[in-house]
Amino acid sequence: MQSRICHSVFICFLLLTFNSLSQEVPRDSLPYTSVERIDASNKYLVDSVAFPNWYELENHLIENVALHIDTSWWNSEIVDILNQWKVENRITDDGEENEYFGVIKSVDNQFAVKKLVGIVHYLFEETGGGYFIKRTIEVEGVNIGEVISLFDPTIELNEKELEMHLISPANPIDLPRNSSPREHPLEKNVKFNFSLNNEDYELIYSADFSQNGFSFQGFGTIDPTYFNVELELVNRDSGVHQALYKFPHDHGFNISEIIIGDIDSDSKPDIIYKISDDLCIRRLVFLSSMKGSNPLMGYVGQTEVSCEGL
Repeated sequence: MQSRICHSVFICFLLLTFNSLSQEVPRDSLPYTSVERIDASNKYLVDSVAFPNWYELENHLIENVALHIDTSWWNSEIVDILNQWKVENRITDDGEENEYFGVIKSVDNQFAVKKLVGIVHYLFEETGGGYFIKRTIEVEGVNIGEVISLFDPTIELNEKELEMHLISPANPIDLPRNSSPREHPLEKNVKFNFSLNNEDYELIYSADFSQNGFSFQGFGTIDPTYFNVELELVNRDSGVHQALYKFPHDHGFNISEIIIGDIDSDSKPDIIYKISDDLCIRRLVFLSSMKGSNPLMGYVGQTEVSCEGL
């Protein structure tokens, strides 16, 4: 009997420990506006602004990262295509080794900023319409955890271990169009509260809702759709606001995870959020030390997690 009690207590302790390690940021529901449909008569309700546009901004992250690269399946034809492409594009860094800073996740909310050695590879990828070649950094010596983001050599950080706030879906929502590789999105119209170095912050993820038809700038659907989607960071002590993500409607990209912590050692929050569409999943990074003209933090770049159909 005593052994059963001890066993039960031990199990409860493990559950409590697990829950405390994996505890997520508190969230509060927010009210939102709902309309019957968006069409020509009320399209003025939709804000056409979308940002950040990572295709037009300088990317200080390594876009493609791999822990292990397998080229054993390449035949002589593929090797010839790749070599010819490197000559035509004057590629000189293939096989080059360099040091990079990466954000590494181990378990739950335990992360590290770590200096990593990476080797440049140009990889041949087949598609339905032919092929493409992408520059990829193979990271050495990472056996556990996951490379969240890898910064290019222009950004220097301090190596450290850190806890970071994790925001993931409390109740995963099945999208009307839930094709791969879309992940479960974060629920909309939720406010997340967190603190860092004795300062209080709010992260507000808001949107309006169209119950039926939606037609806007060539995009149309008969499915219920969120629109005017925005992710905004607020410093509650200073009252400063900054939008980190805006998109006209929910059938573009969906945010599926947010990681918050002090990556760059300046006692201010930095944010990494993961977005997905029908083809790709990407992580976008914002650092407070690179805020520039922005009030709280600046966009650093994007790393591709996976991309299908390209």
